[in-house]
Amino acid sequence: MKNLTSRSLFLLASLLALAFAPSLATAGTEAGSIKNDLRSAPYEQREEFITAVNDAVTRLDARIAEVNARHSGQPGSEARARAQEDLKSARAELDGKLGAFGTASAETWNSVRDQALSALSRVQAACETLQAL
Repeated sequence: MKNLTSRSLFLLASLLALAFAPSLATAGTEAGSIKNDLRSAPYEQREEFITAVNDAVTRLDARIAEVNARHSGQPGSEARARAQEDLKSARAELDGKLGAFGTASAETWNSVRDQALSALSRVQAACETLQAL
């Protein structure tokens, strides 16, 4: 059973890596299927889940930095300024949700996990919106 759990976590980490790849053509599709896989992570696997989410956030932050660098020095539009503010707000919300992992109990785990995943999805969507401008 231990090998199955390790194998499942490896698959989860691999899918997270694909979800936050720079290619927007596949990121949305992969994120949808990954979200369903992540929603099933039980409290007993919280450490592995948190590690996988933190790795995904690190990759997403790198992607955000690339998008911001690409827009740096370019004349800004109102739409871009709004998209940057939305991304900043979504990222701050995600930080708060990730902070809740530390206080999650077996009783609150599903809610904490789901809220963090929703916030992660909002950051990804905001990043994609900014990237498209």
